Amino acid sequence: MTAIPPDLPLSNSDVERQVFINQSGNVAATYLENGAGIVYSNGDGSGPGSDPYNWLISNNVLTISQAGEADFTYTAKNIEGNKYTFYGSQDQQSEIYFRGLPFSISELDGKIYDLDITDDQSCTAATIKFNGNSIILKEICGGANETIPITITEDANFENVLIFTSTNSDGSVSVGKFVKIAGDTSSLLKIAAIETKDGVFDEIFTDTWTITDAEAF
Repeated sequence: MTAIPPDLPLSNSDVERQVFINQSGNVAATYLENGAGIVYSNGDGSGPGSDPYNWLISNNVLTISQAGEADFTYTAKNIEGNKYTFYGSQDQQSEIYFRGLPFSISELDGKIYDLDITDDQSCTAATIKFNGNSIILKEICGGANETIPITITEDANFENVLIFTSTNSDGSVSVGKFVKIAGDTSSLLKIAAIETKDGVFDEIFTDTWTITDAEAF
């Protein structure tokens, strides 16, 4: 049997006002300063869902409490930069989560990125251009050019979280909480986002942005 590593120091400063994304990119956990939070999941065949919880750290143990459920407790077994390995005492399993890295509007200003479209067979190009609090997303999909304006603000409730807001073709409003989980804004970065449509959680997604000189069209 593999020995379980010792617990590492864990304090409020590790999690409060932060967003964590699991290694698979299908679960996100938010930690408000007041001890509340929400866990979001793309689901395992059951569709997306979100659940509120309360969190508390004491003696290096993170306790998650949800209404009508037994408490869950977690300890940190490894911390490398923004990569945390948490061990759950109930299921006796470890899972890796990434905490959002420093991310600001000012460091994105004036930059253009190619978006990763390898999983989208209908699109041949997509870029995103930042200009202050405004973003222009340009896509070439199905042979048609589309320009989507987006506004960007910094989330007052969390550190290192940017909010992207746009109106879809059907009139619905998409709002995404974006975090940087790896990379550098001057070259290549990996992001994750918690997206809602008309205020209802829709999905968690990840993407890779690569710096470029020109927009898609």
